[in-house]
Amino acid sequence: MALSNPLRTFGLAGLSLVDCSVLADETYTQYEAGAVLAEEEVVELEGRLASDPDDTSARAQLLGYYSDGERYWNRPAQVKKTEHTLWFIRNAPDSEILQWEQDVDPCDDPAAYLEGKRMWMEHLEREPGDLVFFRNAAEFMSFEDSDLTIELLRQGQQRDPANPEWALQLGMWLSFEIEYPPFSGTIDVEIAEQALVQYERAYELLSKRDKGRALEELGRIALLAGQTGKARDYAESMLAYRASPWDSAELAGIDPALIDQVKRGTASKHAQLHHNAHIVLGKLAVAQGELKEAKARLLRAVPELPASDLRWLRPDLSLAQSLLERGQRKVVLKYFKLCARFWQDGRRRLENWIVLLRNGRDLPRSWYR
Repeated sequence: MALSNPLRTFGLAGLSLVDCSVLADETYTQYEAGAVLAEEEVVELEGRLASDPDDTSARAQLLGYYSDGERYWNRPAQVKKTEHTLWFIRNAPDSEILQWEQDVDPCDDPAAYLEGKRMWMEHLEREPGDLVFFRNAAEFMSFEDSDLTIELLRQGQQRDPANPEWALQLGMWLSFEIEYPPFSGTIDVEIAEQALVQYERAYELLSKRDKGRALEELGRIALLAGQTGKARDYAESMLAYRASPWDSAELAGIDPALIDQVKRGTASKHAQLHHNAHIVLGKLAVAQGELKEAKARLLRAVPELPASDLRWLRPDLSLAQSLLERGQRKVVLKYFKLCARFWQDGRRRLENWIVLLRNGRDLPRSWYR
């Protein structure tokens, strides 16, 4: 069983066959179907719940409906989504649906968040050995409760040490704490070392095919921990990494459409590894005063692949920032143009940055954060 929401945490590019089994779960199917409900169907399902509050099928579909697309930002839809989320936490805390949807924002609805947190702590006190409860409780907690989240993950890891998912999640949450206050430039090397230990542990525990999920972060975290030798070694391993193919026995019983999604995502996963590796190697080059090498790494960080294969690629702008600080505007402009091919969420910002650099102007302070 996967520890955390594979779509939220890793994207399709990071899914394993175990994750496929989770996503093929009936509750997830109902949740996903909710995204395309017509309004009259929503009314019908709400009516079913009025007469039978324990109808989890109806509730899962409605949760999917209120969580989808623009409705996610609609206040009345958020209220309904929170209502259904809290019901699952209260009445079905071991439900698979809580792996991928229990988003209650403490800023938007602090009372609902505190209620969800209270219920999770009661569940854990009542069932201290239930690993699913630890997993789902950690998934619920917000960044404001990061210390609690890390503690829950550590307890889960102590009870289930052979499961790499605890280490992956601990590595991720610890990495959020490395630079504190956020975007301050102040690096906590001790926390970086802790995150590195967790990612290395995950790497050792993961299957050969899934090692890329940990390897993707190892170079960056090693660099933040000041372990430049390890950072270089991990970056070289990223460039060499190839996920092994599936065999027919492993694919038996898995929905072909879901397998196809995962296979398409594999190209994106390799693209992210390629990108992260060149960024790490470029930053090492900057530290050694080798600007020519650093500029080459920046441009090589964007693979020469179709844009469709780069759909999950998240650009790392830290090397571009380092080069801008050293007056290397031309190469950063080229990098922005390459990123514009695939970075849909950042397209508007990229266009603004390109205009500023073309006109010889500086980018806004903290532009890359």
